[in-house]
Amino acid sequence: MIAGFTLKDIVAAYSTKTRAGKDTTYNRIISGNSILFNIDQIKGEINSIDSLPNWLKVNKVVPNITYSGTLYCRQGDESGDFIYFRSGTDSIDITKDVTFMVVSNDGKYKRNYKVKLYKSVLETDSLYWSQVSGNNLKLKGEHRSLTRGTEIFVFADNNGNPTVTVSSAHSAQLDWSTPQTLSEKINYKSVTLFGTKFYALDAEGYVYSSSDAVNWTKLSDKKMERLLAADKQRIFAYDGSAMLSSTDGTNWDEETADDLDRLPLMPVSYACYTTKTNTNLDNVVMMGNNTAADYAVAWYKISSTNTEANQNWNYISVTDENKYGMPQLENVQMVKYKDMLIAIGGVSADATLDAYSDIYVSEDNGISWHVPEAKMAMVKAWKASTLPMTMVACGEYIWVIQSGGKVWRGIISTD
Repeated sequence: MIAGFTLKDIVAAYSTKTRAGKDTTYNRIISGNSILFNIDQIKGEINSIDSLPNWLKVNKVVPNITYSGTLYCRQGDESGDFIYFRSGTDSIDITKDVTFMVVSNDGKYKRNYKVKLYKSVLETDSLYWSQVSGNNLKLKGEHRSLTRGTEIFVFADNNGNPTVTVSSAHSAQLDWSTPQTLSEKINYKSVTLFGTKFYALDAEGYVYSSSDAVNWTKLSDKKMERLLAADKQRIFAYDGSAMLSSTDGTNWDEETADDLDRLPLMPVSYACYTTKTNTNLDNVVMMGNNTAADYAVAWYKISSTNTEANQNWNYISVTDENKYGMPQLENVQMVKYKDMLIAIGGVSADATLDAYSDIYVSEDNGISWHVPEAKMAMVKAWKASTLPMTMVACGEYIWVIQSGGKVWRGIISTD
């Protein structure tokens, strides 16, 4: 009888590009312990519980099998022979029919088990786009998009008279509100969502807040150079000499952080999401450009209501040990979607990369970035486009909003 079935770690090759635009690859280990199997003793079947990514190669995987007796394996149809199998050493090709046979120690009994590993029908790292029809978005020029709940807010400069428009993201046919002029002339690039309120800076650096994104209230006489990010407890800013944090946007405390000259310039993309191993801890990542760096700059911290578990911000350096930074693309945009961070951007700072030619992915909280081996589909209209675009994740979709009013939504299949 087979009582347990797991796989050893699988090495998966990922493709990416160097800063010079050359293709390169690196290996990432997929933990075999994360691939769970169910053993049906009555039907004699061993099936994976979840679907694996379509691109994952499983033609040479090594199973660890717990059994009693002697183990044999047949790969291919029933005309093949069973061959003695060494658990934890021999490999199998799960793209073919695989059957294990366990023979009792006395040779009187045997039992067969067919192995099935389910893979996604569509590429789970392929992004499928559709243009949203019927929307009446009036938008021209640079803008900043944020989500709150199921709503998408788009802030635009509007020739120095900032406006906001909003739409629910429930359906493919968005219904945008008439752009409303903000009560104060805030810097649209600085708008940050913290909790249920929006925060922003005016031209002088004073901090404002708003509950409806239209009516803004000045919070204090404390000036900031830029707003950076927010987690579930605090909003973070930089006043020109120190990183600060606040629970209300009025009273600020100094944070412990090095490499402040590498903080991202506005606009800053940021994401806060629960860790996979502890629901009481959050990953927080922020990213943007900085003229002092060769790559887009990314920062990371662990956030918690528990003071002992809460960590400081750390700059993610691009070094010989970590060569796969996010290219410094114009107006770089980052969102958290499913189990990864996704980023796009325009022409690179040194013009070596085309505008919106690739989507970059990080599956280690912004430490390394790559262009997936199976290329994510890009909308042809974006390539070499000079029209400003923003990207948000809301609901099951990623939404891309382009100057001129065009909107697309994309989804990565997990079927």
